[in-house]
Amino acid sequence: MPHRLSLHYLIAIPFLLAAIFFVFMVSIHSTNGASPPVVDTVTAAATSGGSESTLTLTENTATSVYVHGSISDADGCADVATNGTVTTKFYRTNHSSGASCSADNNDCYTILNAACTKSGCDGPEDHFFNYQCTAAIQYYADTTVTGTHTATDWSATVTATDSLGTSASSTDTIEMNSTVALTASPSSLSYGEIALGGQSTEQSVTLTNTGNIGIDINVTVDGAFACTTGVLPSDAAHYSMTQGFSYAAGTALSTQSTQIEFDLAPRTNDAVPKTKNLYLLLQAPTTGAGGICSNMLTITSNTDTENGW
Repeated sequence: MPHRLSLHYLIAIPFLLAAIFFVFMVSIHSTNGASPPVVDTVTAAATSGGSESTLTLTENTATSVYVHGSISDADGCADVATNGTVTTKFYRTNHSSGASCSADNNDCYTILNAACTKSGCDGPEDHFFNYQCTAAIQYYADTTVTGTHTATDWSATVTATDSLGTSASSTDTIEMNSTVALTASPSSLSYGEIALGGQSTEQSVTLTNTGNIGIDINVTVDGAFACTTGVLPSDAAHYSMTQGFSYAAGTALSTQSTQIEFDLAPRTNDAVPKTKNLYLLLQAPTTGAGGICSNMLTITSNTDTENGW
């Protein structure tokens, strides 16, 4: 009987597994302006490079405030010092708009880049530089040491902006001192010719508040009016705050300093100063004086403590 053989063939088909590797090449480089600037220090002062804690204004003119410090930028100091800007807002700290306030000589000043000097940025390896921003503060800027705003102070917020417009800020504070001052116009009065026993025409002195706080005044005369012949007593002149006052209703001048509740407010309008008039009349005696008579009237200012300016 024939034998049948079962034949099995194993066919091996090799599979080649290929590993394919992708290599990604990434080039990282620094772009100028990629790092934000940092306002490292801020000092608001009354002198260039100073560290005073109080700014005292000069009557009837502007006084400089100096805001100085240092700024750094990891991309190089030129990213701000040359290609960016440094600006400052100097404002009363409790201003309702804060550092976003609009320019106002009473409570908000904007110091632009052009008014800020920069130094110490000498090459591409430098990352720090110094700055100083200067502004002229008007004599009637709000005081923070007396009156309405004693609970606050003034802030100097410095903003550094780089070439890409990225910015950073920092703030220092300083007190604004009170300045009590006035000017008088005219500087001399002429009552003209007065008959013996007669009365002068009314004269007036315009007083202007040239400080930043409300004021009262004190008045005094040196003594009797010296005349070509004889004298006029000091109380021959009467004053009043009311125009058209009667001589009898006025107050006699005295060699003793007399305080008047004058209530002259500080200036709040950039175009119009705060003024008020003092009115005077002179009564000549019936005898005892003649010729030209003269005297010196002194008017001084003091803080009005009653109105809380």
